[in-house]
Order: sequence, then C-alpha cells, then structure tokens
Amino acid sequence: MFMNRFLHLLLGIAFVSGIFAGADSVFGQTENRPAVCLSGSKLQKPKNGNSIVSFGVLNAQAIELVKPDYPAAGKAMNVSGKVTIDILVDPCGRVYEAKTVSGHPLLVSNSINAARRSSFSPVTLSGNPIWVQGIIVYNFLPPRANWLQIGFMSDSAKMLDSYLPAGFERARIELGSFGDADGKINSDSVSPSVIELVRNDRLSDQRSLWLFETGRAVKELSRDNSLSQRNRLLELIGSAPYDISPQLMKLFTPLAETADSKEFREVLSRIENRMYNLGL
Repeated sequence: MFMNRFLHLLLGIAFVSGIFAGADSVFGQTENRPAVCLSGSKLQKPKNGNSIVSFGVLNAQAIELVKPDYPAAGKAMNVSGKVTIDILVDPCGRVYEAKTVSGHPLLVSNSINAARRSSFSPVTLSGNPIWVQGIIVYNFLPPRANWLQIGFMSDSAKMLDSYLPAGFERARIELGSFGDADGKINSDSVSPSVIELVRNDRLSDQRSLWLFETGRAVKELSRDNSLSQRNRLLELIGSAPYDISPQLMKLFTPLAETADSKEFREVLSRIENRMYNLGL
C-alpha cells in the first residue's frame, strides 16, 4: 500500500510539471530559460516593468529597419521632419508595441506601421535575450525644396536640418546631425559657414537663392521691424528674378512698407500661415 501511494505521488508531481511545461511552451519563456522564438507566436509581455530594459535609440540595432512610405497627403503639403516612435522589442527581436513620441501628424501612421514590421538583434543580459524599450527615429526629407521656408527657418539648426532636401550632407555635418543614428543636434544655433554652404549650392539657381534670402529677410524683419530691415526686404523685392511671380512680391510688399505694428503682425501672420507652399 505504501508503494502504491508513493507511485501516485510521483504521477501527481509529473502531471503538475507537465502543466507548467505546457504553459512555458505557450508563453515561449520562463524566468530561467530564454524565450522560444517560433514563427507567428507572440510572447507574453512581462508584468513587472523592471524586467524591461531601456536602451535609447535602436536604429543601429535593426536587422531590418522598414522604411515608411511617404503619405500622399504629406507630399501634397510638402511636410517633412523627424518622427520618433517608442517601441517595445521582445527577446526574439520582434516589435511588440509601437507608439508615437513626436512628429508631424501626417507622417505618424506610416511610421508606426513601418516600426511594427521592423526586426532587431536580440539584446542579451548575462547571456539571455531580454525585453527592450527604445525609440526609432525616421527622418522625412521634404519631397520638394521650399527655399522660402528653408530661408525663414534657417536661424534654427533643428529646423534647417528638417527642411533641407537630400544632398546637403556637408551642411548637415556642420549642423551636427549627419551620421548620428538619431540625428540629434545638441545646439540650435546655425553657424555662418552653414548658410554659406547653402548659398553656394544655390548660385546656379537664382530663383531658389532669391527665395532663400527673402525667407531669411522676413525672419529678420519678424524680430526687428526697423527701417533698415524693411529696406533690405524692399531691395530683394526690387531685384527679384524674372520667374518670381508678381503675386508673391505683392504679398511681401506691405510687410516691407508698413511701420504700423498691428498691421505688420497681421501681414506677417498671413505669410507664415501660407509659408508651406509659397516658395514651391
């Protein structure tokens, strides 16, 4: 009888162990064993936040960093700039969650979809793959260069980096963003050498150079509505290339001629609200 009870006890232990083993195969992971990465399976997110390690920018860790499509609405409005996506990566290197941190609303949806389809090299701790939280940074370069807007934004390194089209690697190196995984710029000041690089590149295209200089003049005027700054804008209007539309010059003329503060701000506001397509 003692032997029968002993055998029943062993069978009970084996049965319970089988249940827990089955649970491990469903969830694909245990506290002491690395995750089992099966195609189509989804691991269970740790309930304890301490089991997830923050890792910063994950672009460089990607095995496949899916590039988001440029949305049609974004192209139509010439939207550009960086989109930052917060992601949770499981021990198999698959994106478990993705959500927006920052970025233009028109660019966010495609960025999240691309992030979810990306895959990463598993991060290990003491030899075991772990859950990792970090960010992906996508940089949407403008589909069309708006040189009026670029000039207007050229007093900010971060904005200039966002609005410059592709092909300005030397300028981006001086701005401090080129070659970094996250394109982080530590200082927002723009050195004169960066402005000269942009000007020299535009010498063969007088229209885009004029738009760039006019955008800069409008920004200076927005900070200092003095006679000298208004005269500078009038000089640019008077020397506009033949292919600058009369309607555009007509829009800028009241800004250069008025000394009334209220009227000046109203005209400036109208220009700023239309800046996204005025220089195209």
